[in-house]
Amino acid sequence: MKAAIVLMLTNNREQEDTMKTTINLKKTAEAIARAKMAAWHRKAGLIWTAEAQAAWTAGFRAAYMKTEEAKSISDKLFNAAETELERAVAGIAGERGEDCLDFIKDVLSDGCISGTVSELVYYSDTIAFYQKHKKDIQRLVAEMMREYGTDSMRGLFDNNFDTKDPFCEGVENQNLLAWFGFEEALKTLADRIGLDI
Repeated sequence: MKAAIVLMLTNNREQEDTMKTTINLKKTAEAIARAKMAAWHRKAGLIWTAEAQAAWTAGFRAAYMKTEEAKSISDKLFNAAETELERAVAGIAGERGEDCLDFIKDVLSDGCISGTVSELVYYSDTIAFYQKHKKDIQRLVAEMMREYGTDSMRGLFDNNFDTKDPFCEGVENQNLLAWFGFEEALKTLADRIGLDI
């Protein structure tokens, strides 16, 4: 019992130290940026008024919070990933930095066909993505076919699937499946971490 209390106190102290370090780093970054902005105003011959400083500080803090939120979402996505496909998708989403949440929303509303996923625009990229994650994508396709009660790819993808290429050896079907795999993996990850999109 005594050891558990000591461990809890130690963990609480470590968390407090981590929080203090984070707060100090934020304050330091803000102070440096504020000093640079004031110097720029002086150099440009402008007056750095209290109102201008307050507006700049509010903007800086909002941008910092957006960056921290995106970093948190990116970390959560990667930690929630269970397959190689999901890890690849989490990595691509995480590379968007502070635009990570907007990226997720855009992909889930408009799909990869919109060009939102710049890594999956050209056939050479989509084919490579499909080939690398083929097993995970095939597993997703099988799950969706069961879920929708269909026994054909055409039943799942309508007229987008080329029935003359049932083994998905052609460019069009591999492209379709790469986009499908990316979108479904991202949707799964977003659901898993509780994003309400």
